Amino acid sequence: MVALENRIEEATEALVALTPDPGRGKRQIRTEAELIEKVEKILADFDVADYLHYTFERFESVTTGYIGPGRGGANRKTRQKSTVRYQITQVTRDEEAITAALCSMGWKLYATNQPEVDLPLGEAVGLYRAAPRIERHFHLLKDAPIGLSPMYVRNDDQIKGLCRLLSLCVRLMTLIEIVIRRHLAQQGERLTGLYEANPNRETQTPTAVRILRAFQGINRVRLGDKHPPYTTPLTGLQRQLLSMLSLSESIYQTPDLTPNASKAFGRRCGQLLAEVSQVIFRLLKGP
Repeated sequence: MVALENRIEEATEALVALTPDPGRGKRQIRTEAELIEKVEKILADFDVADYLHYTFERFESVTTGYIGPGRGGANRKTRQKSTVRYQITQVTRDEEAITAALCSMGWKLYATNQPEVDLPLGEAVGLYRAAPRIERHFHLLKDAPIGLSPMYVRNDDQIKGLCRLLSLCVRLMTLIEIVIRRHLAQQGERLTGLYEANPNRETQTPTAVRILRAFQGINRVRLGDKHPPYTTPLTGLQRQLLSMLSLSESIYQTPDLTPNASKAFGRRCGQLLAEVSQVIFRLLKGP
């Protein structure tokens, strides 16, 4: 609504300034066609052709001068010069059209091929408004840190495998966001320290990208076989995030696994990924 009023006001000012009063340095419009062309361009640029109307007048002045150089005299021949200019005399608002436009603002047209019994209007609007959140996950799939990008492979199975693997990463990042945000909402808390440029900035809806970025800088150094490896100590923010995710700090300590234990560990990881997929599916599907 404010934007329309601003456009109408700016267009009115531009139309009035189009035909200034005669004066030094004030360019005048000499033909009706030129005036109409410039007026229509202003109305089209501000998209207010339906809301403003204007009137203009043609002014003609006649001046008499002597033919040729020299002083005037009773017997010298004269000639008359006619000068024409066009000036906008009034710009009026079409209040009826403006009111009708303002009344229609804020309304959206929703169309679906689903029957109303299966998808009521309220539920359809809710699903439509949730579309940006769904689309954001596709951006996650193509952007860092996952970064699905074109690459050369020898067969299609490699492409399928890569897409399926990275889709699991997207699901895991989605689950991280859901768990962290739900915890913050239930506890009425806010996180700080996720924004490098503003460490004191608080948020209750952190993204998975920023959460993972908070774990940058963790290094593990092994000094031979006789000394235990050194791992960078976790910060308070990192410990807080792990606690919200119900994860132990011990996950940053690499266990010494036997071959049989390694296989069991791999099977367990596969089971956990399957469970994560089921949890995300239930959360997205809703009650």
